[in-house]
Amino acid sequence: VIIEPDRELASELYAETDLTVVRGNPELLEDLQKVGLSSARALVADVGDEENASIALATQSVEDVEVITFVEELEMAVYHDYAGANEVLSPR
Repeated sequence: VIIEPDRELASELYAETDLTVVRGNPELLEDLQKVGLSSARALVADVGDEENASIALATQSVEDVEVITFVEELEMAVYHDYAGANEVLSPR
């Protein structure tokens, strides 16, 4: 499931992939719960460094969901750890 806040991009992703795309804010626990986060095995956050940390923080109340985030700036990884990410990856 992809949660995308931009209506046009959500429509494009839906049309171009075989994935479920939901328009919403991935930084809000309410929107994450609407797409079934509590039954997910993992959540992957790959938006931007600050947004990814915020998404990890939003998932703190959901147990048994592995949170994987990406960082562009390696010094941001510590903030993702503090926010509750189980694994922080960097494309570099």
